[in-house]
Amino acid sequence: MTTKKLAAHDRWVCLGCRWSAKFPLVDARVPDRPKYDCPKCNKHMLWAGTAFRPPRQEDDEAWQVAERILRAGYRFRTTSRRQRFPKTLNEVDQWLESQRTGPAWLAERKLSVEKTPGGKLKVRSGKRTLVDDEPILILHDGTWIEGRMKLHGDGRKPLASPFVTLSSTRRNVPLTVRTRARIQSR
Repeated sequence: MTTKKLAAHDRWVCLGCRWSAKFPLVDARVPDRPKYDCPKCNKHMLWAGTAFRPPRQEDDEAWQVAERILRAGYRFRTTSRRQRFPKTLNEVDQWLESQRTGPAWLAERKLSVEKTPGGKLKVRSGKRTLVDDEPILILHDGTWIEGRMKLHGDGRKPLASPFVTLSSTRRNVPLTVRTRARIQSR
């Protein structure tokens, strides 16, 4: 038995009818997206993204949550860093506020860099051990710049010394115990 792979698609939702349909993939960067009308009620449908899973029609709370998220401008996308969306109305306001303010960065702490007996790098900020590809703020050229921690190379081999890849310039900056850094709260 063979399965045919379907072309990529986006979900479009009619919140009035609680109905969704799949249409060809939309580039999120394009300002003039196609517009679709609901075949049942002729109202404008909302673009929900590739990862939207419509709730059951009788689930009022789930549809209200989906409506608030979509009307706020967020889309359900399939990425390596998929967002966790709220599931109840009680969680929606807090989640929307956290999206507006962004992640909370902890106060600056001293870093410690050491090699384990197995040759792996271990970077700690206070009591917390940092992991590969974790977001981090570093003080670079007098300003706080966001980047990603790098402890492993392309072949997943441990690096000789850790570095941070800056998000703005993609430049690699070595990480030492003198680096002024802040990490996100979990």
